[in-house]
Amino acid sequence: WTWNNIHISLTASDQWCEWSIDTYYCIYASWSSCTGYISWNAFDVTCNTGETCQKIIEYYSVDGLGNRESTKTSLIKIDKQAPSCNLNLSNEQFTNNNIEITLSSADTGIWWILTKWGGDTTWWNTAGISVSENGVYSVSVKDSLWNQTWCSITVSNIDKTPPTETTCSPNACFGSQKAVSCSITD
Repeated sequence: WTWNNIHISLTASDQWCEWSIDTYYCIYASWSSCTGYISWNAFDVTCNTGETCQKIIEYYSVDGLGNRESTKTSLIKIDKQAPSCNLNLSNEQFTNNNIEITLSSADTGIWWILTKWGGDTTWWNTAGISVSENGVYSVSVKDSLWNQTWCSITVSNIDKTPPTETTCSPNACFGSQKAVSCSITD
């Protein structure tokens, strides 16, 4: 696999007839078939940005006496498609524990970089990372050919702060007992 277009030059030789050799080629997608040969010896194999292409090249040469070599075939694989990026949280309920952010991707050979918005960058090559703080986490995902995509996830369910008493005041008396009213926030 490669991530860029490929320029191909075909060179044929014949010990008796160097001056008159014609080369023919045909390029087609791996799911179709050749619809006609073009007489030339240099060409580009291309793939559009955002796509993955597998193209077959068939080629052969004929010398000036009409001697034709057997057809040769090559498969060219070009990947210009960014990997997919799916992030999930191990727990979506409120918790006082760390949360695991897991990454899944349909692409192979991926690696990823996790960044907390406003925070440090952490390099990871695994499918998951444990986070201890709420925040927006962005992930850069690259495949083995450096195609890249970004995605993000918000963690907002980690609560490691104990409740605090903010105000306490005695209330009116009820006979021989006093009522106390307190406000506690979490």
